[in-house]
Amino acid sequence: MRLATLHPELRRGPPHWGNTEDFAQATSIEFDCPGCAGTPHHHRIWAPFLGRYETTGASWTPTGDSIDTLSFVDAPRPQPKH
Repeated sequence: MRLATLHPELRRGPPHWGNTEDFAQATSIEFDCPGCAGTPHHHRIWAPFLGRYETTGASWTPTGDSIDTLSFVDAPRPQPKH
């Protein structure tokens, strides 16, 4: 399944919250869950990018330069504690 079919949206974090078309400015991505897309139980998945968004939850390491070339090189992992 291609990410493009899951209605992806690049997000940017503080101080300018919202959507962005610029992958370099994106701090995360949100997309339809591939396991339940098109069902009554569908939901969205939010994936913050490691090193671009500070969170206490898991983050992913993105590669690529656009939604079309985005890939995650590892499983989600916790942010390092400061």
